[in-house]
Amino acid sequence: MKSFLLILVCAMEVWAQPGIARPLLGIVRDSRGAVRPVYGVPGNFVVGASLWDGAQSAAFSGYSGMIKSASELVIVDRRGQKVRSWPAPDGPALFGFDNTGAAALVYFPGPRILWRVGGDSPETIDTTRVDGDVLSLSAGGHHHIRIAVRRDGALHLLRLSASGDGLSDEVVCDDALAAGFADSEVLAVATRDGLLTRAADGSESLVPLEQPATSIDRMGEGWLLVGQPDGAQPIAWHYASQQQDLFRVPASAETQE
Repeated sequence: MKSFLLILVCAMEVWAQPGIARPLLGIVRDSRGAVRPVYGVPGNFVVGASLWDGAQSAAFSGYSGMIKSASELVIVDRRGQKVRSWPAPDGPALFGFDNTGAAALVYFPGPRILWRVGGDSPETIDTTRVDGDVLSLSAGGHHHIRIAVRRDGALHLLRLSASGDGLSDEVVCDDALAAGFADSEVLAVATRDGLLTRAADGSESLVPLEQPATSIDRMGEGWLLVGQPDGAQPIAWHYASQQQDLFRVPASAETQE
């Protein structure tokens, strides 16, 4: 414990020195729709000033990010700076990244439209074989798409070809509250027992959680943002660490006002 506290004190002293950049841990969307950077080390976070306002959805892989406003889809770089944008349908969106962390897929639940992004303009992918409520998606290897859907109370993992043809349909669990791809191959699932990670080879691990999760989104390399009920501050889940630690994300100074 003393060593851990010493590390935190040293880190705070380093950040206080002029000209030394704080380590960017991830980017999150707060309860007011502001997209904010999260700086620090595990267990000692600082939430920065808003990079974007009015976001309906946002996700960040550590390499790139996607932000959805009422009328626009924005692709950002690893620093949260705008790279490109396109007009988009109103309403929230779900985002998928490829195995490098690059922005790859966007799904609009309202009109049930799936886009492949990354080129000069989005490419629409056929979703007629996607049966159920889409919870998360990713661009896997060999040009296929992985989609987690809830159907008849069970969580299914679909694998589609790049054109939208169905390749496989597998039941993951029966009590999924939320789901999100931690990377292109690992699926994270919120159940009543806690947070479950399921690798491509079928191996699983479970992390207990006091309150049920309401959502799971990517917030940075090795990190997932876990939504909490009743307006509570979300939890940062360091799923890539050996202990898979959970940390409460503090509110920004502006949100506390």
